[in-house]
Amino acid sequence: MQKVLIVDDDEDFLRIIKKSLTSIGFSISVKADANNIMSEIRDGKPDAIVLDINLPFTDGRYLAKCIRALKTYNHIPVIMISGMEMKDNPVKDIPRAVFLKKPFSTVKLATILGQVLPAAS
Repeated sequence: MQKVLIVDDDEDFLRIIKKSLTSIGFSISVKADANNIMSEIRDGKPDAIVLDINLPFTDGRYLAKCIRALKTYNHIPVIMISGMEMKDNPVKDIPRAVFLKKPFSTVKLATILGQVLPAAS
């Protein structure tokens, strides 16, 4: 079962997306803020991370760059999400990151996860 960490400050979104992705076979961990995110990644060993760009007290793009800067974690696919209108691609300077505009369907997220995650063994 592939593990996905989802970080978003919208707890209703977290509840819905966790239930939906769990029902189709993903193991989902959720966080409503970025506190201790690196510990969560180290301990939880996610196969992918879904990260909101607009988190309280921090920018998700900064966190994604921190993840990419660490050799131990830089292989983990990162899907950046946001409901804000963006003029430019918000992940253009983050290697191997994908951007998904809210609102989106669980099917769309699951499809992207299937594209960025290695096939389950």
